[in-house]
Amino acid sequence: FVAPHQRRSGVGRALLQAALKRAMAMEVHKVWLEVRESNQAAIALYKGAGFRLSGSRSRYYRFPSENALCLETILTVC
Repeated sequence: FVAPHQRRSGVGRALLQAALKRAMAMEVHKVWLEVRESNQAAIALYKGAGFRLSGSRSRYYRFPSENALCLETILTVC
């Protein structure tokens, strides 16, 4: 979660890159996540980081009820 006043400043991207870098150091090869269908900013962030759509989950979020998009990425060591 990034505070509203910090959004669009690169904080979310930096957090995601740090998490993926740590996952690679732990020899994780694949990462999955779910995101609200309506969260276009997060979807753009994840797709920009190499995640691709792999499915969806009907009514995954309860309050308010909303579907989730499932995204995944393969981590490679450069």
